[in-house]
Parts: sequence; C-alpha cells; structure tokens
Amino acid sequence: MTEYYFDIETWDPNETGRPDPVKGLVIALAYQAMSFGRPTGTLEIRKAWNRGGERAVLKHVLGLGAFDCGADAFEFVPVGTNLNFDFAFLIERMGLTGVHRFSPFEVLEIFREKPRIDIKTTLLLMNERRFKGSGLDSFTKFKGSGGAVVLKLWEKKEYRALEEYIRSDAAGFFDVYQKMLPVLADLGRKVRPSEKSH
Repeated sequence: MTEYYFDIETWDPNETGRPDPVKGLVIALAYQAMSFGRPTGTLEIRKAWNRGGERAVLKHVLGLGAFDCGADAFEFVPVGTNLNFDFAFLIERMGLTGVHRFSPFEVLEIFREKPRIDIKTTLLLMNERRFKGSGLDSFTKFKGSGGAVVLKLWEKKEYRALEEYIRSDAAGFFDVYQKMLPVLADLGRKVRPSEKSH
C-alpha cells in the first residue's frame, strides 16, 4: 500500500461559501508520498495557473491513479481531510471539462471501493462531536483559516502566496496526523478484545 497526502484547492465565485463544481474550478492539487504518517517525498503541487490550466491538473489526478479501483487500488491511497468533497468536486469537474466522464457505476465504485484515509471524522470526535471548530485549522498552528483566503489569493493572482498556503496546509495536516496516529493505535490496543489482538 502506498499512501499519499492528497488535497485540492478550489475556486468558486459562489458567495455562500459552499463550493459549486459547476461554477468553480480546481486551481491546485497537492500530493506527497508518505509512510507511517511521515512524508517520504517532496510535496508536489500541480497548479491551474501554469500551462494547461485546470484541465492539466485534472488529467494529472487521473494519471496518479487517485480513483483506481480493483487490482491497482492500493498503488495510490489518498490520505487527507474531507476527501469525499475532493473526490466529488474532481469527478464533477472532470466530466464538465471533458477530461473524463465517469459512469454512475464508476462513481459508486470509487466512493465504495477506493481505499483512502480521511481524518475528517476523527477531527470531529476530537472536537467533542461538535461540527463547528472541527476543521484541521483548529488543531494546528500551521494551517491558516479556510477557503476564503484561497479565493482572495486566486482572484488577486497572488500565486506565490497561494502556493505558500498550500505548503502550510500540508504541514498542518502532517502535524496533526503524526500526533493522532500513535494515540489512536494505543486506543485500539486498549479497546480490542484480547482474543482478537494481533
């Protein structure tokens, strides 16, 4: 199994704060190989402001195998926060841009079968089951506030600052994930019935 930190940044003119893939764009993809919760490679960032735009970013996602199921499913295992959002936005944008149109069966297969590790629910539980304040930014000093910052940076074409935001987002993820893993493993050992211990 090869785990990769995985995150996208999106832009959407929508004032509600709820990104809409029909009106919005995937403006960046960040991914990084990892092992035992620690990065093992460099943080790769594919940017829509470079040549090829959003379509190049979307094609790169397909090339990574981020949606591969079946025999190759474990070659690229996304690890991140709120991956269902990332997957849904990417799938919709791929169809709308003509990069790839997934059938309804393929979409269901991705959401049911694709191995991935999403810490969103764990963050919610760490926040005493309160949704407000359960974002990654509440648990690390590295990640700034949410998507509103990204929208402004994109609209002002402040690409260097946007890339720095993406890097600090990844640092924040690893900061929390590395602290979370040993605590959860210890909890698992404590609550697992002794006859099922490994």
